Amino acid sequence: MRGILTQEEFDALPEGQKNKGMYVIPGGGDGGSGGAAEEAHPSIVINGKAVEISGGGGTGGAEWEVYFPAETIIGTWFDKPFYRKAIEVNGPKEIKKDEVIYTLPDNVDLKMVNASATYLNGAGLVNLPYFYSTTTYYTFWIYNHQIFASCSNNTQVGGKITFIFKYTKTTD
Repeated sequence: MRGILTQEEFDALPEGQKNKGMYVIPGGGDGGSGGAAEEAHPSIVINGKAVEISGGGGTGGAEWEVYFPAETIIGTWFDKPFYRKAIEVNGPKEIKKDEVIYTLPDNVDLKMVNASATYLNGAGLVNLPYFYSTTTYYTFWIYNHQIFASCSNNTQVGGKITFIFKYTKTTD
């Protein structure tokens, strides 16, 4: 992040500087509320482009707290745009067999992953990787942009796995 600036300070920056990094302008926009500047949402500018941050509709949360399959810019990672994407995929179809369950795009440079999985036909939820014992496990790993999963018993087969990826892109 380059800095937190007033709108006047940001406007005074040279164009070349505005187009590099992330700037936060407190109370920079009314976020559709029509209220005073003190109630306004901040403006965020990443590499010269304004990022829309609403009040999240009726959820009471900000847009960056919403998880969905569309790619979302959530900030910067060492002066590069930082993205988040959430997906839900089917887990392994057989026990004790390593299966490719998803393939990431080639331009994704993965930085963080969170995962959880359902089991017992959706009655349970567990964070991955899960190791109860040497014979009871549910895990995943990533190699060459492919996500593999493996589980140890039939209660886990066919459940859904939710992934939250945070990444930069090699093409940015």
